[in-house]
Amino acid sequence: MLKTSERFKQIRNYLNLSQTEMSAKMGISKNAWQSYELGKSSPGTGVYLGLALLGFSVDWLLTGQGYLRYSKPTAGMDDLVFLSRFGPDSMGFSSAASIMAFDAIAFDRRWLELEIKKDASELQVLIPESDSMMPTISPGDVLIVDRSKKFLCGDGIYVLSMNGFCQIKRVQIMGDGTIKLMSDNPLYDTVILSNTDVDKIVIGGKIVWKGTRM
Repeated sequence: MLKTSERFKQIRNYLNLSQTEMSAKMGISKNAWQSYELGKSSPGTGVYLGLALLGFSVDWLLTGQGYLRYSKPTAGMDDLVFLSRFGPDSMGFSSAASIMAFDAIAFDRRWLELEIKKDASELQVLIPESDSMMPTISPGDVLIVDRSKKFLCGDGIYVLSMNGFCQIKRVQIMGDGTIKLMSDNPLYDTVILSNTDVDKIVIGGKIVWKGTRM
C-alpha cells in the first residue's frame, strides 16, 4: 500500500501538474507541497478541503482505502465532516507532548456515521510522533479519538496525561484494581498504578480508529 506522502504525489500526477503548478492550484508554497510528498509535514484543513472539492477522496488519501476519487465529480461541503485536531490544549494544559497537531481534517460524513457510529462533536483527530506504540501505531498514523471517554471504560488504547505529558498507552485494568499503562513497543517500560493512584492520570479519550476500526 502506498504511503500517504506517495498518495499526494499520485494526486498531482493524476492532474498532470508539476509541483509548482499543484502548489499554485492549492494556494500554498511549492515547499509546502513538496513537504507533503516527502512525508515531512501534514496539510491543514484548507488543503484537504481543496482536494475534496476537486473530487479526491480524503479517506483514500489518509488511509489508502476506497478510491482515489469520489463517484461524484466534486464533493460538496455537506458531504464532509471536519474533525478538529487533538493537542495538549484539548486536555486543559499546554506542555511538551508527543502529538503532532493540525487544525482539522475532513472526513466523508456517511463513512464516519457508518464506521465510527459516534457524533462528530465527540471526535477529534491526532497524528502521533512517538514510536512508543509501534507496531500497532506508528508515527504519522491518522487516529480518531473518542473524547466522550473521559474515564477508563474497559481495556483499550487511550490518550492520557501523566505528569503533564500527553501519551498514548494501552490500558489494562487488573482484577485487583491495579492499572497497567503499557506501550506496545518493548523498549518502553510498563507503568503499574494502584487503585489509589488513578487520580494521577487524566483521560483525554479512547482511540477508536486507525485506518480501520479498533
